Amino acid sequence: MFADRLKNIYLPYRHKNFNYMQKESLINVKYSSEKIIHTSLFIYLFLLIFPHTTTLREISFWIAAICCVLLRLRKSEPFIPLNPIVISLSIFIGIAFISSVIGMEPLENLKRFKGELLIPFLLFLITATEYKTLQKAKSLFIAPVIAFAAYTVLVIGESFNYGFVFVVIVERLVRTYGLMAMVRLESLSSQLH
Repeated sequence: MFADRLKNIYLPYRHKNFNYMQKESLINVKYSSEKIIHTSLFIYLFLLIFPHTTTLREISFWIAAICCVLLRLRKSEPFIPLNPIVISLSIFIGIAFISSVIGMEPLENLKRFKGELLIPFLLFLITATEYKTLQKAKSLFIAPVIAFAAYTVLVIGESFNYGFVFVVIVERLVRTYGLMAMVRLESLSSQLH
């Protein structure tokens, strides 16, 4: 009897609804982790087309990867679904890693391996495990479409700002100095690029 009282004093979380509360908090963690994964992958795929966004892309991708790993560890499902596609890609990644390590320049090869093979493979695994339906996967690929549209609008806007000014300058130079100015301008523009 005295031991029961001590249990109730020292274990304040021994409540009759404790298991229910624990399951509820796990559901909330699962939902928030899924939202973090979806948002991070959306940001990653959106920024993929834009130059000079490497840091934001890396941060968003690795946040999604870490959340996916943590979420997969909490689930009772297999960590990685074993199907012929995942197995064959895993074998390919293993062979590519071994050839990168034993190649002529291992450090340079590992950098290229990370950027060109590992990240797309992990992106495939995250998509294959977290996006169960085709509709959810389609919602993920809206990000590159929006990014491409935004980038196109930016490029068109930029060409209006500089394109017409460039045409006016070329026209004035040709009228003033003749054809030699045009040749000189072409050589200058080729040196800039």
